[in-house]
Amino acid sequence: YSKEFGYNERMVLGDNEKAARKLARGSPPAEKRVEMREAGRLPKQGEGPSAEIRAKSFFKMMFVGESESGQRLVTSVSGGDPGYTETAKFVSESALSLALQRDQLPASLLGLRGGA
Repeated sequence: YSKEFGYNERMVLGDNEKAARKLARGSPPAEKRVEMREAGRLPKQGEGPSAEIRAKSFFKMMFVGESESGQRLVTSVSGGDPGYTETAKFVSESALSLALQRDQLPASLLGLRGGA
């Protein structure tokens, strides 16, 4: 990172009135979510989407990086259900990278030691 580092996040939606209304409302505060969970309007802890819904879920993220010299790099990551299936993959792959490629991590290349 540097003083010039910046981060911005956006969401792309189709022309869907229902999605637009939902985004305009925002997320309810924590107290309201507790009320909604108790009333059965939100899933309780441990409950979640069915296997059928998860099988239809997906995500796609695009990353755009630009160096101080103006060089740009664009890449994307996509996959299935981000809340369950893909998260398990991300965690597993990260753990394997830390365990099997420790000598290739940026801190190791700088002669630093430590753990994650």
